[in-house]
Amino acid sequence: MQRTGTNEKRKRNVLTIEQKMEMLKQFEKFEKQEKATSADEHKNWRVFGGELAKNGPFPFQVSVRLTRKNTHHCGGSIIHYYWILSAGHCVEGKQATDIYVVTGSTEPAKSGYKYNVATIVLNENFIHMSEHNKPFILQNDVSLLKLRTPVKLIPGLVQIVPLESAVIGAGVKCIASGYGATSTSWKSSDRLMFVNVETIDIDMCKARLIHGAIVGDSNLCTYGGVGRAVCYGDSGGPLVTLDHKQIGLTSFVIPCAKGLPDAYVRISSFLGWIKAHVPLTTN
Repeated sequence: MQRTGTNEKRKRNVLTIEQKMEMLKQFEKFEKQEKATSADEHKNWRVFGGELAKNGPFPFQVSVRLTRKNTHHCGGSIIHYYWILSAGHCVEGKQATDIYVVTGSTEPAKSGYKYNVATIVLNENFIHMSEHNKPFILQNDVSLLKLRTPVKLIPGLVQIVPLESAVIGAGVKCIASGYGATSTSWKSSDRLMFVNVETIDIDMCKARLIHGAIVGDSNLCTYGGVGRAVCYGDSGGPLVTLDHKQIGLTSFVIPCAKGLPDAYVRISSFLGWIKAHVPLTTN
């Protein structure tokens, strides 16, 4: 597991006891609402919060797409002219020719700039275990995609995202974006969407995630309430602060938008690993 050391600066303190109690009350309220929600109502959820992104606000967002199917597969972010940051499970078992990247579009199936992938770098400590009646484990879930040609940067449309080096605590308002599912049909969105969420205490995240999912210190968790969360297809996409510094990348959700926390890879925990491969100029 990659760590940046004990001398990292902290951006926010953990939640106070009073704040934790209030958050627990919210969780209990949402759990009651979940039990009372009918199956038909679930079908109408806009899992990503129902907000469409316009061209410009997320110029670092990319769609990682499957070559054979020409369909969206995962999200990612531009961290260098040649490099895309994404999730490890997005490239698990894949070759560079299996995927390509589209930048500069909120509708990547219709427009944008296509780039072929030259090399996939999967974190050497990546672990993915999903077996019946056993804890779900997805750790060190980070990968890098080196492109064959450099990304053409366009002010306001295609830009590099700065990576946050500070250890982010609870109570930080942030934004997740992606092309993931917007309903229980589990079909990826044709348009880029985003949702406003807030980071929560990691211990509370561990306590609230179900199905025995393992959350480690290199994870970051957010909470947005019922119907406001990331979902399948958003994996690998960026989680940024309000001033657009990337603090996380989408790792896993169990299940989507049902009032439980979402888990991300904590960028600060892997900044050393990223810098070992990518000559960052914005950090």
